[in-house]
Amino acid sequence: MKIHLVVVRHGEADHNVAIETGQGPNIRYTEDGTMDSPLTSKGREQVQLVGARLARDGDKFDLAVSSDLVRAVDTGLAITGHQPGLELLQWRSVRERRLGVFESQEAAQLKFKPLIGLMDVENFITERDLLNWKLPGGGESIVDLRDRLKNQFFLKLISEAKRINLENGEVTILMVSHGLTISEQHRIFGDIAKDKDNFNMDDGDGKIKYSDNTAVTRYMIEVEDEAEKILDVQCSLYACNQHLK
Repeated sequence: MKIHLVVVRHGEADHNVAIETGQGPNIRYTEDGTMDSPLTSKGREQVQLVGARLARDGDKFDLAVSSDLVRAVDTGLAITGHQPGLELLQWRSVRERRLGVFESQEAAQLKFKPLIGLMDVENFITERDLLNWKLPGGGESIVDLRDRLKNQFFLKLISEAKRINLENGEVTILMVSHGLTISEQHRIFGDIAKDKDNFNMDDGDGKIKYSDNTAVTRYMIEVEDEAEKILDVQCSLYACNQHLK
């Protein structure tokens, strides 16, 4: 079975502005302390543009999933709105990495500088299995995030693809998620991939290339049906935001 996975990061949200500029409104949170900022006016424009782009590209999704955080849900709805009758499912397994104190209101008052420092340190370490420190305040380590993707999202993705079971053995799935989650998933897929083309995340200046808001990434995932195991992953497009230019 082959899964064509189209990954889209959510549109610009209030906390993105706060992180990038050091200014912005108070951040909204879920009951468990997770940032749940809505899209900005710019973000709402971005999601309409990415929805139109995927429609022009001829994408027809057999399944559409998003994180349950509002910025991802609203992005997903802007995309699925071009395909009447397609339901957007909300999966907590593709939520953003839980950052504990680093996403707290206190961190926001410090213009998220501790978070930026944490990301710089973690990006420097290429052996991701070493990044097992728990973040204070109920946060996830990189190892926790990778385990969530592998043991929750990937398994559910394969199970749902098998349930759809199209005659040609190929399924097209939309995933709308978040920057850190998408980047770590890309690293995991790169570890599996036989051909490493498009898995290099170096932006050319020695920094990590993250997915910008509403950037599109495309994978073809080859799955061994009975073992429900990923055999190979190909990436034909990484973090493309041409629709915003």
